[in-house]
Order: sequence, then C-alpha cells, then structure tokens
Amino acid sequence: MITAPNPAFVTALRRELVTYADATPTRRRRRRTVAIAATALLFLGGGAAAVAGLRPAGDRADQPLAPPYIVSGVGPATVPLPPAPAGATYALVELTCFDSTRCLTPGGGIGIGPRTDVQPITSGGPLPLTDAFDPHNAQVLDPIDPAVGVAVDVDAGSHWRLYAVYADRIDPTIAIGKDGTAMGMRGLEIPTMVPVTMTDGRIGWISFDQLTVRAAVTLTPTGVQQEPLTAYGPDGVTAIGKADVSLALTSP
Repeated sequence: MITAPNPAFVTALRRELVTYADATPTRRRRRRTVAIAATALLFLGGGAAAVAGLRPAGDRADQPLAPPYIVSGVGPATVPLPPAPAGATYALVELTCFDSTRCLTPGGGIGIGPRTDVQPITSGGPLPLTDAFDPHNAQVLDPIDPAVGVAVDVDAGSHWRLYAVYADRIDPTIAIGKDGTAMGMRGLEIPTMVPVTMTDGRIGWISFDQLTVRAAVTLTPTGVQQEPLTAYGPDGVTAIGKADVSLALTSP
C-alpha cells in the first residue's frame, strides 16, 4: 500500500533539494549530500514514516543539552561557543550568510559565484565534539573545541549569523506539532521549528526559516539586527514569549 508522505517531511525535503541544486558543492559538503540521497530514497520507498528520528504527532522532540546560542558578525571569523555540557557529542550548527558568495563551516558549505540578489544562503550540520567513532556519521571531521570556536568562512565584509545547539547524537529526534510542523534540533534533517532561548530564559521554539533563509534583518557594522521572534510552546502553535536573535559577535 502506498501511503501519503507527511507534509512536514515534503517541505523539509524540498528545501534541502532546492538549496543543494542551487549551490556549487564543495568537497566538504559530503555529509549533506549523503543525507539528501538517503532521505530521497526513504521517500520513494515508503513515505515519511521511515525517516530516521521522526516521531509521530504528540511525542516530544529531543531537547537541547544547553541553551541554544545565536550570534552574528561581519567577515571571516572564529566564533567561540559556550562550554559544552556533560554528555554532549555534537554541536549542531547552521550558518546563514546574507550577502556573501560563499558560506562555509568546518562541516562544509556552498559557493554561488557572483551575487546579483540578496537572498540568504545557508550551510550547516553536526560538528563532532569528540573523536569517537560514530557509525551514523558519514563524514570524517576533526572534533571542534568550543573554547577555540567554529570557523566561519565568508567573504570579507559580508554579514552572517550562526545558530548552535548541543546534542548527544548526530540525528536528534524530530517531533510533529499540532499543525504538522516538524520540531527539533537541526541534525542531519532540517526541521521547520528549532529550539531557542527566550528573553525570560526559558526554551521555546521558533521558525527555522525566519531565523535563516527568510530572516527579515537589517545589516549593521557588527552583524545583523532583527525584531524579536515569536517563540512557541511544545505544541508548535501556542505563543509563549519572544526570542532576541540579534546578538553581535563584537560590540561597536
């Protein structure tokens, strides 16, 4: 029997395939290529129910091991991360580049050649914190040291934003909210909502697109500015607060 795919799965697959098709891949982009191919095969072979890490509606997504970290900057940089908590094995990162022709982290990235528009481009995925073998990791990377930081490779003078969260595995569980949105941490799959630290210190959920490819930002000399985003509860539909996503790596 052929079953209809979950709408959230189709949305995530379409976003990833479009991003991949529009970009010139680099050698370090192998993990994302593997993830796309595996997801497409699962889709063709039996629908969204087979996607690793996806729980049925009503179940909870894996929670971050420490408050998510969001920071923006200008030009190439090395971004120190908050200390990794006990049990963390990956830093899950997403780099959004707003006016650069390349967008690279140690896990890979994309280059698009001369730019004629202001559409943001993104790259990211899991960066290991240890050198322990992980059979679920298709890419061999040296572990990062959070105190040293994550290398952000972009054009000089270009604006970017980095989102990072700690997890204990490469493929955190993604859950489906009441309205069908995929909620979870950005591992090998891209959810529609990701965890964030709200202004009151609690953890909420914000739109991944509003943070990245559809972010309404103002470019500044030190990074990007954006109005606080609405954060939602674990059902994905109940607004519970606001999240400030405009921290800059350096002060004026």
